[in-house]
Amino acid sequence: MEREQKPRYEIREATIDDVEAIRTMHAQSWRDTYQNDEIGVTEEWLATETESWLTPERLEQSREHLEKCFRDPTHFYRAVFQGNEAVGMLHVLTKDDGTKHLGALYISKDMQGTGLAQKLMTAADEWIAGSEVDLEVASYNERAKAFYRKCGFEDANMVDELFKGKIPVMRMVREAKS
Repeated sequence: MEREQKPRYEIREATIDDVEAIRTMHAQSWRDTYQNDEIGVTEEWLATETESWLTPERLEQSREHLEKCFRDPTHFYRAVFQGNEAVGMLHVLTKDDGTKHLGALYISKDMQGTGLAQKLMTAADEWIAGSEVDLEVASYNERAKAFYRKCGFEDANMVDELFKGKIPVMRMVREAKS
């Protein structure tokens, strides 16, 4: 009887050399996650939106932006790799009022359900150290909302505008731990 092997991956601090792999995984994750034809988030719209992220000009902008994040102690950024392929990423930042904001948590489709998102959240929680943390999530992304609720987040309120003019988002908050 063959044993199914667990996927092997490495969670580590991201470097500037990782940016293209991370952005490629991020773009694919968007295409795999956000399609909702009823509200105009079509396969074609997602492809157009995310393909633009991978142009040389936009990749250079990403490198410049992320290089600052990687060096800034008010940001926590981790990448997950299987060999040379990015399969996940997490970015938490500190807002001006000292609260934390989970700006991004993306896992490639084939790594969902492996416990990787929970491992990234655990690493983030060590850095967050009990501070209040909030996030925005597509209001129709039930899988993500359920995950965040398991991590102690509660629904807060709707955001007034649509992300990219199309994707309705909701805010979730986890209160500071005393």
